[in-house]
Amino acid sequence: MIRTVLDFIGQPLVAMTLAVLAAMVTFGYAVGFTGSKITSKLSSSLGPIAAILLIVGAGGGFKQTLIGAGVGDAVKKWAEGANMSVLVLGFLVAVALRLATGSATVATVTAAASWLRWQAA
Repeated sequence: MIRTVLDFIGQPLVAMTLAVLAAMVTFGYAVGFTGSKITSKLSSSLGPIAAILLIVGAGGGFKQTLIGAGVGDAVKKWAEGANMSVLVLGFLVAVALRLATGSATVATVTAAASWLRWQAA
């Protein structure tokens, strides 16, 4: 029973929601903010957060498109033949994808996913 509860609390969405609620109490009500002041601070922070989430989400979607198109397998074949340090290999894969796509977010996410696919094989 305890394990089930801790597994539930450890889920990323639940943990982040609990962290926001705890921050609202400790950095909001405990400091003397009213409910309307906390609400206004939360609403003013949603714009920048939404932009970041959209960029990362779009990068992840584009990463999946690249992997579905076979880019991940091509990177995997190239990585298997390369005889170099893991760090250098990961850096070179990210640089190549950055140059090909023009997006650092897509390059990072795709390089990480390709690396994980290569390790799993």
